[in-house]
Amino acid sequence: MATITERYQSAANSKDLTAKAGREGDVDAIVAVAWNRSRVGAALMRLHSDWDGLAKRGGKLEQTYLQLKALSEVRGNILLWARERRMEDAGNKVDAVLCWWLEPACQSCNGTKWIVKEHQPNRPCNVCRGTGEAKIPYGTDGIAMLAYIGSCMHRAQASIRGKMRPQGVKS
Repeated sequence: MATITERYQSAANSKDLTAKAGREGDVDAIVAVAWNRSRVGAALMRLHSDWDGLAKRGGKLEQTYLQLKALSEVRGNILLWARERRMEDAGNKVDAVLCWWLEPACQSCNGTKWIVKEHQPNRPCNVCRGTGEAKIPYGTDGIAMLAYIGSCMHRAQASIRGKMRPQGVKS
C-alpha cells in the first residue's frame, strides 16, 4: 500500500484530477493536503514532489534546486526556525540540508553502498562506509534541521491520513 507521501507525489504529477463519486482519486489527495494542519509539512511534500518530477525527467539537483516551485516557502520557514535557534550561517545550512533531504544518496557509490570495479570483488564504499547515504551536512545543526523537517512531515502526514479514506475503501 502506498504511503501518504507517495499518494500525494503521484497525485501532484497526475494528468487526471477529476473527482469521481464513490471512488478516491488523485484530486482527493490534493484536497487533503490543502486541508492539513501543517503548512510547513505540506510545503515539504510539494517540494519533494517537485523534485521527484524533475528527477524523473533526468534533472540534476545542483542544476534544478532553485527552480523548485515550493522552495521559497520551505526555505523561508526552515530559515526562520534556524534563526530562532540562533544558528550561524543559517541560509547556507538550510540550502545544504534541503539538498541532502531531497537527494541523500552518496555521490561516490550513487547510493548503492558498494564500489564496483571490473575484475575486482565488490567492496563497501569508503566514502559513505556502506550506508548508501552522504554525510549529513553541518553536523548537529544539520541533524536538528532534519529532525524538524521530519517532525513537520509527520504532522502533515498524520493530518492528511485523517482526511483520506484508505485505498480501496468505497463510501
